[in-house]
Amino acid sequence: MKKIKFLLVLWICKFISFIVPLIRKNGGSMIAGKIAMKLDEAFIKRFTNIQYDKVVFITGSNGKTSATNLIAYSIDVAKKRVATNIEGANMLRWRCHYFN
Repeated sequence: MKKIKFLLVLWICKFISFIVPLIRKNGGSMIAGKIAMKLDEAFIKRFTNIQYDKVVFITGSNGKTSATNLIAYSIDVAKKRVATNIEGANMLRWRCHYFN
């Protein structure tokens, strides 16, 4: 049942992420994440099969977006696939951009 709920919330939020930019050109990147967390408080925890040896976490007070974009660009230039938050939106709620 938890998997069905996760998939339902995921597809609802994918739809929202598609619709919001059509309605609101410069903003709303966090709306789908907010809705996902309201519908399922454990939404982020339900992601499985994450290959942590292929994940880069960037933390700190300043420069995270710049560092992230620089690393993502470097990975893209190396012809590797990368998913990143190019907008620098807050914390758990973001819209990913996929290169390649």
